[in-house]
Parts: sequence; C-alpha cells; structure tokens
Amino acid sequence: MIGELAKQSIDNVKMNFSVDNGKVTVNPYEIKLDGMKTTISGWTSFSSEMDYVVEIDVPFSKLPQSGTEFANDLLSKVNLLGSNFGANEIIPVKIRVTGTMLNPKIDLSKLGSSLVQNAKEEIKEEVKELVQEKVEEVKEDAKAKAKEEADKLMVTATAQAEKVRAEGIQLADKGKEEAYKAAQRIQDAAKKPWEKVAAKLAADKAKKKADEVHVKALANVRTKADKIISDAQKRADGLLD
Repeated sequence: MIGELAKQSIDNVKMNFSVDNGKVTVNPYEIKLDGMKTTISGWTSFSSEMDYVVEIDVPFSKLPQSGTEFANDLLSKVNLLGSNFGANEIIPVKIRVTGTMLNPKIDLSKLGSSLVQNAKEEIKEEVKELVQEKVEEVKEDAKAKAKEEADKLMVTATAQAEKVRAEGIQLADKGKEEAYKAAQRIQDAAKKPWEKVAAKLAADKAKKKADEVHVKALANVRTKADKIISDAQKRADGLLD
C-alpha cells in the first residue's frame, strides 16, 4: 500500500492555513491517495519542527500482506463477539508525523506491530516528501504576503515622510521670510542717521538669528522624515524575518 502511495500525484489542493507565533498551522483538508480519502492537518514551525496527523480510510483490499493477516485475525476475533464485519470494510488509519523536516518521527502505533514493522521506513520518506511540499508552498505564500505588506508599509511611510519634508520646509521658509520682513521694517522705520545705523545692526542681528532658526528647522524636518522611514523599515524587516 505504502509503495503505491508514493507514486501518486496531488494536484489542485486547496487548504486553509494561518501563520502565528512562528508556526504555519494547516487546517484539516482532504485529498485522494490512490483513491483513498485522506485528511491531513497539523503545523510546522519556521524552525522546521512539525506535528501532523494523516488519517487515511484504507479499504481492506489495499492492506499489504502483513496488514491483511493482522486485520483478518482481528476481524475473526471481533466477529466471535457477535459483530459482522467483512473483508470489504474500510479501515481508518491514523498516522502522526512529528520531529523535524530532516528527522521526522512516524507514529504508526494504531496499525499493529507487524504492519508497523513493514511500513515504517516506506511511509517515512513519503510523508516527509508530502509534508515538505505543502510546507514549502505555505511558506512561500506566507513570504509573498509578508513582502506585499512590507512593500505597502514602505510606500505609505515614504509618502508620509515626503509630506513631512514638504510641509516642514514650507513652514521654515515662511518663518525666515517673515523674520526678514520684520528686520526690514525696523530699518525702514529709522529716520535719523544714528537711528539708521542702530536699526541696521538690529536688522542684521535679527536676520542672522532667522538664518540659524531656519537651518535648525530644516535639520529637524530631515530628522523627523528620516525617522519615519527608519521605523517603517524596521517594521517591514520584522514582517520578512
């Protein structure tokens, strides 16, 4: 049975998953393996740890020889108690896959010791391959969504930073312009020669102060805009980690 499963191709699988606390959790979804209903659910961490449950409805006829002998023996014992199970029954098989992607651990304790012995090594690689394929798909999808969110974050932050720069420069220029006009009014108000000398000194001092305030204001604008971009970049990097 296990050898046949390895030859199956799985296409157009639709599954729901969520990403939280470094884990990709896959909700139960159904596929067909060699015509058998199979349900897979569980989780994989971004550090490659995993815990999956694979439930397969196995027809009696698809059991390997060792499994058929085990099932026949089990059916005969159950029927002695008054039940009427036959060899065409569906046998639910539950497989748990834990460990890591490089060292998966397969729990087949529900299958009986003889079947476990024959199937364990075969199913190990098959389940590993299946889980790896789906985990990679989930990871790529999660990465794509994270990149999309990170790009949106940076676009918004860039627009906000540009707005801060434009408004800050406009405000700083306006302050400097008003300070220069005020200094000019001081000079224009002076009538006598000695008043004009004093007024020019005061106006020059006011303009110098306005220049200093203007330079400082522009520096503050740049710092504020750069911080918006820097903070957004940190958040974007966090989404991509």
